[in-house]
Amino acid sequence: MNFKSFALSGLLAVLMAPAHAAFTTVFSGGALSITADNEAQVLLTCNSGNVAINGNTALTPANVACTSVVSITVTADALANSIDLSAMTAGEFSALTAIALLGGDGVDSIVGSFTTDVVTGGRGDDSISLRTGDDVNVWNNGDNTDAVIGAEGNDRQIVNGAGVGDVFTIFTKLRVGKVWLR
Repeated sequence: MNFKSFALSGLLAVLMAPAHAAFTTVFSGGALSITADNEAQVLLTCNSGNVAINGNTALTPANVACTSVVSITVTADALANSIDLSAMTAGEFSALTAIALLGGDGVDSIVGSFTTDVVTGGRGDDSISLRTGDDVNVWNNGDNTDAVIGAEGNDRQIVNGAGVGDVFTIFTKLRVGKVWLR
């Protein structure tokens, strides 16, 4: 892999990814939606008061002020993608109330944010790191084996089986907090 530049619909991104990697953004009414395509890396930060993806603030349709973002949805495609919101801060994203991180069918790496995240890994053997906040990780029947690491807050794991006598094994390593199974 090497550094490549990509231009898509007025969006310029510099990524360390395969030559075909890309992402698209939509911002409307406070909602920021990012779709990662073809093994994309999405590192979301605030740069000089504007939302930056991989250091670039020139989003489609235009620059987006970090303080104007109310919700964020990041969706990965069927390949291996990287989604990382760990560099975001509450001071920069002061209006943010909801985050959804949706892995696809690939082996994704997902790192949450400073606030409550709802994470669905998808069908690959994903690596999920929940950060601070009362996060929710959703596992659906057929989602393979995900490694999920919690942090501060009261994180929840939702397991949606097929309802046909599924057997689940949950391994825990108690460091901070508690594990509740219902």
